[in-house]
Amino acid sequence: MSGFEGALEGVGVWLVSSLRLTALFAVAPLFGDRSVPPRLRVALGLAIAAAIGAERAPLDLGEASALALAGSIAVEVGIGLLLGFAASLVFSAFELLGEFVSVQCGLGAATAIDPASGVPSPVLSGTLRVFALLIFLALEGHHELLRAAALSFDRLPQGALPDPESFRALAGLGAGLFEIALRLSAPFAVAMLLSNLAVGILGRLVPQLNLMLLQLPATIALMLGMLALGASSLVAASGEQLESFGRAALAAVLGGA
Repeated sequence: MSGFEGALEGVGVWLVSSLRLTALFAVAPLFGDRSVPPRLRVALGLAIAAAIGAERAPLDLGEASALALAGSIAVEVGIGLLLGFAASLVFSAFELLGEFVSVQCGLGAATAIDPASGVPSPVLSGTLRVFALLIFLALEGHHELLRAAALSFDRLPQGALPDPESFRALAGLGAGLFEIALRLSAPFAVAMLLSNLAVGILGRLVPQLNLMLLQLPATIALMLGMLALGASSLVAASGEQLESFGRAALAAVLGGA
């Protein structure tokens, strides 16, 4: 093989490697937000593939047929999407948390367009998702994601299909999302229950009060007060869940990272 052909094959391997990383950045937390330009995601995929991908991707493009090359491209895109989905899965728990709290506090109808997904969602869900992203950055989760991407070329070389158990493991982790959301929303549920009981007793004692005008501002004020007073505890609990669940999800895809 001449030097030109070797260089051309190296460029091909690099481009195929960049597909995995570009697909990862398309759905990964923070990188996959709609506010991030697609050109930036492609540029990141190409740049990081040059640093970590091509050297760990022993794909022989010279002997690969067109069908085999198309299959390798599809596998690379699929692995990248799977890694990005696994990394972003835990953030759904915070969206669920926002929905649980919003319904209990009477804010279920207060929706806005989520800039990350482009669909309407409760205002509190979007706020908690941004809150989780800030914790994700503080924990250097984006660095862990890049390390997992580099490790994926060792665990899943180009052309290698993921273990079917990975999909089953991710499906099993999906149940953990509801557990996280319920655990974090439990204090709000108890507080709202006590608040409703207090309003009911007050309504029996003072029938002249307009409870419809009193209850909604009171529950919103109670929810905001709990968020303010329990901010440090919520940050600690959220950071622990982000770190442990994120590692478990990536390990499920990579086969015990």
